Amino acid sequence: IASHGRNVVVETEDQGCVPCSLSARRLQVVCGDDVHWRLSDSAGKGVVLERLPRRSTLSRINAQGQNEVVVANISQLIVVFAPQPAPDFFIVDRYVAAAELHGLKALVVFNKCELNGTAGECEAELSNFARIGYVTARCSAVTVAGMSLLHRRLDGEVSVLVGQSGVGKSTLANALLPGLEART
Repeated sequence: IASHGRNVVVETEDQGCVPCSLSARRLQVVCGDDVHWRLSDSAGKGVVLERLPRRSTLSRINAQGQNEVVVANISQLIVVFAPQPAPDFFIVDRYVAAAELHGLKALVVFNKCELNGTAGECEAELSNFARIGYVTARCSAVTVAGMSLLHRRLDGEVSVLVGQSGVGKSTLANALLPGLEART
């Protein structure tokens, strides 16, 4: 569920979250990977032995021009935009295109819908995505408007929230997953 270089966090059904290291230099894992692992010491730390085959990936081109997987085994990309900060709809389009390219469902979310400013422009953009067949939602983690619909759209999916900085991804994650306490 977390990957920081050679250190990762593995989530298990029976032991919860376990900090682990990777067993081999060539072993590379990202958030969402399924792995084989074992406990390595009495302090509760583990070691990842193997990455299992991926069902899906989301990748980007790195600084060296190579394809770099950033998350694995997801079924849905949740593309979030908001009236503040000023929305960059080119970024929204790129994420929706990435979902298509990787065979993922795309859910386009207008967050912070309670704010004024460019809300009209955001509503128009959301309507455009709905008109061409994408699933859309408008919500506010602050007022709780639309959160139950968003929660239902997540049911049965493995999703990742994406969008420009400041659109409320962490706030939405905290509202959707009580106890997460992601820093905002």
